Amino acid sequence: MKKTFITIAIAFLFSITVQAQTDTTLFIVAGGQNQSYRKGLHREFPTLAYSYDLTTKTHDYSGNWDLDGDGIKDSMFFIGSGNKDLDFSLRMRLSSEQFQIRDFPWIASDLPYLASYEYLQNNGVGKKTSPCFVVHDFDGSGVDELYIDNRASTLPIPEEWRKQGVASDFILVKYIDKNIVIKNFKKKWIR
Repeated sequence: MKKTFITIAIAFLFSITVQAQTDTTLFIVAGGQNQSYRKGLHREFPTLAYSYDLTTKTHDYSGNWDLDGDGIKDSMFFIGSGNKDLDFSLRMRLSSEQFQIRDFPWIASDLPYLASYEYLQNNGVGKKTSPCFVVHDFDGSGVDELYIDNRASTLPIPEEWRKQGVASDFILVKYIDKNIVIKNFKKKWIR
């Protein structure tokens, strides 16, 4: 009887762990919190491709946007830092670069939850209710860009970006002429 109970208890705990790694709900798991946003995102963006890997603490938004304008949808991730105050840094893999991995450890969010362009219009930039990131064609170029509220980053802006004038916590990530360009986000881009 005791062995049966222990076997059932172990099987139950194992099933919770497996479910936590693939489930779409937000709940506490022994040793951490599942940070998946699937249910909320699915309500707002029914066709959005999204997954969360509990083991690697990775939010995967791949296959939703063509960020380099070549007609092929690209890969975008927010990778968990693993530190006490879990923040997530940006990783991109663009099809025009043969899916070479580009990590941006200084571009970070503590809540990498996609918001709509309309939400950004209604809530603005730099406010407590500002979204963490939005994908939209902000400059009318025909190619989507990425707005990120970078206030959660604990790393300084790299010198190479400062030399290009990046000084804001609110940035635009854009692909121009085979290069990823980081710019200060301009409020005029919210029409």
